[in-house]
Amino acid sequence: GNLGESLLEVDMIVAEFNEDLKTIVRVAVTRWFEELL
Repeated sequence: GNLGESLLEVDMIVAEFNEDLKTIVRVAVTRWFEELL
């Protein structure tokens, strides 16, 4: 049904957002460590 498809799309969007967030956090932490060293 439409609801199932909508939820699947939301899941995909959330998954993509989480990947972007992990990448941003990783870069931020790496830069922070470089400044400390």
